[in-house]
Amino acid sequence: MTKLNPWIKRKLLGLFVKTKGYISSPIFGGQGVLFCFHRILPKDQHSALFGGSGMAVSPEYLEQLILALKQRNYEFVSMDEVLIRLKKPKSKFVCFSFDDGYADNLSYGLPLFEKYEIPFIVYPSLNLLNGDLIRWWDILEQQILSDSEVKYAFPTHTIELKTETLEEKATAWWKIRSLFLEWEGKFSRSEMLQLLAKDEQWNNLFTKSVAIPELRLVELRNHRLLTIGSHTVNHLPLKKLPEDQLRFELQESKRYLENLMKYEIKHLAYPYGSPNECGEREYHMARECGYLSGVTFNPGNITFNNLNPFSLPRFAGGESVKSEKLDHILNGVRHFADNY
Repeated sequence: MTKLNPWIKRKLLGLFVKTKGYISSPIFGGQGVLFCFHRILPKDQHSALFGGSGMAVSPEYLEQLILALKQRNYEFVSMDEVLIRLKKPKSKFVCFSFDDGYADNLSYGLPLFEKYEIPFIVYPSLNLLNGDLIRWWDILEQQILSDSEVKYAFPTHTIELKTETLEEKATAWWKIRSLFLEWEGKFSRSEMLQLLAKDEQWNNLFTKSVAIPELRLVELRNHRLLTIGSHTVNHLPLKKLPEDQLRFELQESKRYLENLMKYEIKHLAYPYGSPNECGEREYHMARECGYLSGVTFNPGNITFNNLNPFSLPRFAGGESVKSEKLDHILNGVRHFADNY
């Protein structure tokens, strides 16, 4: 997408904000918004490192968001309905999606969604469900929070950082995260666990402690509000995988979940989901493997400029999305700011 001259962009952005979205909404507000969440947890269980901007939202916040969207006359729809709306636009809509497959999506989320009759989709990674996934991002956070200095030996170099203050801990997390993303698809399981100083038994218990039990998914297979999608097998950055491994990640997760749920798995969420982890090859492969949609983690509204069902944008849903920020998302101000 062509980027505007920075001066022109600042002026337009100021105009859109000053006019409270009345100008931006018809152009950039689009038909609707997909929100991406991960966990639903009480506030005292949120990340000590990232607080309200972390991966979790509280049940109270989620209910406030639902009420705010209802007040703004948005209709809550399923991913199946999103695909219909792409072809036949109706009223403004919002769709709630949850990545990875955390048990709290159901324990805290389902009662809320039933209370307000709101459809939602969960995209589980197979290896989160079975305990094989190495949740390196959570392990990394734990280690950084508990230590005043951290050290990780990657094949090309060793990184050693001070983590005494909260600011140092946050800085270290982002630096080391980028290295894990770079090496994740290249490491074997044993190499990854060795890097984190963990073993298979510990990892299995750690992962299963937060995952939706498969029996719970089976119990809910006919629930009127819940749709299950795919988030691949191993939650790897797909763009960095060879084609045969990419195809396995997409096909095997679809096959396994269809066998479990006894219905067609139509929808895919690309792990991590930024342009660094998914692109045209991945969108094409998703179509080849029989999916009907693919959602990214690229911020944006569902507009007539991004109608490709295999590269749908999503905004991160989090406690930092207060009233003003929510309005900027819905009226297209954020879409303009992030994409032009």
